[in-house]
Amino acid sequence: MYKIQEATTAHLQEIVTLWTKLMNIHKELDAHYFSETDNSKNEYKTEIEWFINHDSNRVYVALIDNEVIGFATAQLIFFSNSHYNMNSHCSIGDIMIEEKYQHLGIGKAFLEEVKLWAQSVNIKTIQLHVFSKNEKALGFFKNQGFEDLFAILELKI
Repeated sequence: MYKIQEATTAHLQEIVTLWTKLMNIHKELDAHYFSETDNSKNEYKTEIEWFINHDSNRVYVALIDNEVIGFATAQLIFFSNSHYNMNSHCSIGDIMIEEKYQHLGIGKAFLEEVKLWAQSVNIKTIQLHVFSKNEKALGFFKNQGFEDLFAILELKI
């Protein structure tokens, strides 16, 4: 059975390894948009370490026998001068679960952890960006109650 907990810096390398797999999935969907640089893994490692060490962020890991088999990131976004009816929200960044552990409820468990955290700081909305070609992720999030908010259109020239 898996357990969900907040990540520590001891989980950094395993998270980066999973993130690399996530980027490879995205590159298969659109190699034009997603690319890897010589330093992308180190940059992501630095970003995740920053997330772990700052209160306005959360990084969760799913563990089986102390092995990281999934992770999720979330961040609080605050608007000081909002022109909208929403002054702040929680933004989910990445969610990745090893393929052989998918369909066990881990993604739902990550979302529940993010919801609990957001509610504990009086946040009422969770948002995320999903690559439109990632039909599997789109289906999952819509099944969890997420709705379309914006559409980003691209013209390649």
